[in-house]
Amino acid sequence: KIAEEEKSFEATELLEKGRERFWNALGYKSMKEWKVPGAYKLATALNFPADADPRILFNDVISIFSKVILKNPNLAAAYSFRGRAYAEIGEFKKALSDSNKAITLQPSNEEYYRNRGFIYKAKGLNQKAIHDFNKAVELKPDEAWNYFILADIYEKKKQNDKAIYNLSKIIDLPMNDYTVLAYSKRAELYYHIEDTNLSLKDVNRAIELEPNRSAEDYRLRGLIYYFRDEYASAIADFSISLELSPQNWGVYLFRGDSYLMTEKYDLAIADFDKYIKEVNSKHFDVYKKRADAYLQLEQYFKASLDYSKAIRLRKDYAEAYVGRAASYQGMNMMKSAIADYKKACKLGNDGGCLGMKMILEDSE
Repeated sequence: KIAEEEKSFEATELLEKGRERFWNALGYKSMKEWKVPGAYKLATALNFPADADPRILFNDVISIFSKVILKNPNLAAAYSFRGRAYAEIGEFKKALSDSNKAITLQPSNEEYYRNRGFIYKAKGLNQKAIHDFNKAVELKPDEAWNYFILADIYEKKKQNDKAIYNLSKIIDLPMNDYTVLAYSKRAELYYHIEDTNLSLKDVNRAIELEPNRSAEDYRLRGLIYYFRDEYASAIADFSISLELSPQNWGVYLFRGDSYLMTEKYDLAIADFDKYIKEVNSKHFDVYKKRADAYLQLEQYFKASLDYSKAIRLRKDYAEAYVGRAASYQGMNMMKSAIADYKKACKLGNDGGCLGMKMILEDSE
């Protein structure tokens, strides 16, 4: 009896070690996949080999749980977490076998349904995953994590109404680790279904609760203001977003355009420069926008070069022909200006027709 008790105690201690190693390995794998700079430091802190292969780490976890099972074959948690570890290295048959065993041993434990739900989700079996996460919700209605994963699955299935429902369930719970994330995510979904009032309300709440949590919250709120033509507010939010995440290069395009619309042409050009260098050097619209800024600064030659780049990338870009015509006018190149206005007019641009008419009238 004493030997059995010692064996059980050893199994419990080893189980806790296995759990800890599993979560550490999972965190490290996520950081490495997302290329988070702290991944190497995390590996060092956790005594993992430098630049460790996550598969090796999960095999180590599997080994620990296998030892637990040898000491106590009826310990459901060992099967459940060994199943998760198997799934992380792509051995789904073993993963499901272990996960099913855990649920058979302890059918009222929500964590084991959640673990199997993650396995089904990783395998692409979303309906089975939804069933297991719903079962987990049934067994433990106050666990926010389950609702969040359900929301994620429904979002990927383009079922935004169900995703929003599950995020709302998190928000209805007392304040928890997922509350702010739920507001942020629900704001994003409302934005995608074009309900910007509800989106703005939610993102404001997310920022109020954790002002420095996410560059994406400020980016989203900036976009809402941008498309409402509230450019000063958009610039303020885009700037905070870039302070929190300086390499969020796409934000430079929208902040640059906001600067353009508020006649801050030098700042607009600087942002368009960054976007072209870091994101997309073949984006015809950004060249046209930068050209517009140069035109307003009466830097006609630079403007003409950018309009030409925009036209090379999009041959029927009528607005770019009009802009280049204006820059040619600024350089007193009237024949070239007339030719561009004429081209824009043929493309159905009223500004092109009017520009050509005015030049011809002036010449008479």
